[in-house]
Amino acid sequence: MAPHHFARARKAGSLQSPRVALGAAALVLGIALLAACARSSTVRVPGPTRAVASATSTATPTATLPVLGGDPGWQTKLELGYVNANEVVPAGTFFASTVFQIVVACEGQGTIHVNFPPEGALTFHCTSQLQTSINRLTPTVHATVYVGVTADPGVMWRALVEVQN
Repeated sequence: MAPHHFARARKAGSLQSPRVALGAAALVLGIALLAACARSSTVRVPGPTRAVASATSTATPTATLPVLGGDPGWQTKLELGYVNANEVVPAGTFFASTVFQIVVACEGQGTIHVNFPPEGALTFHCTSQLQTSINRLTPTVHATVYVGVTADPGVMWRALVEVQN
């Protein structure tokens, strides 16, 4: 048999159950919060995130692999790669609303693949000598972009994602 508690009429002035009163209070609070947000001109943009993996490659960080720094007029959003001897950050996300650049430094024989859908992908060819590259890109959509990096075994790498100020 279906519950029929909604069908019962209440006398004028009778008290409602605490659950109904709590629900009504939450509804009023939610409406007030939405109204306050609608008047605000602030737009929240998701911040950068990163995925962390322990180093499983046979590569070992060397002193010649530079720490990448931000260029003037650019703001660092992601730092990927070998961040220390025991930690590799292979991926992360950032919000692309303006021109961004991917800076890569690598050494070791092999390639690095940088994927950043929906914008595209890049491949870097590394040698035993330190290689660096900067690629500037204009986003096709203003959205959160996932950046994932894979490298051949034995390739040491660092990557930096920056957005133009």
